[in-house]
Amino acid sequence: MFVFSVFQFLSVRKRESRQKEFEQYHSLIEKLVTPSHREGIFLDQQIAVVFELRNFPRYFECTERILSGLRTLWSQTKEWPNYDRLIQELGLTLRYIKDYRERYFGLLWWRK
Repeated sequence: MFVFSVFQFLSVRKRESRQKEFEQYHSLIEKLVTPSHREGIFLDQQIAVVFELRNFPRYFECTERILSGLRTLWSQTKEWPNYDRLIQELGLTLRYIKDYRERYFGLLWWRK
């Protein structure tokens, strides 16, 4: 009975943790793509959000597609010439994701 109670407790905690992570991730994505009326502050917020997305490895596959698409779109938009810092941060985070995969999953592929 004790083992079942511990298992149930851990299961609920894991579910709650995943739900919280889900909500945090989607909140960050919303902050990244929802324009603000305060242009300079918004740019800094976007840079911080892109950096923060590195803390969600469970979502890296989706994050990579989103950031790659945004980098392509924003690099080609005439209204974005002053957003080099944001585009640079997108590249740094995409590189971080790639390095993370090579570091953690490359070892698994090597063992096959």
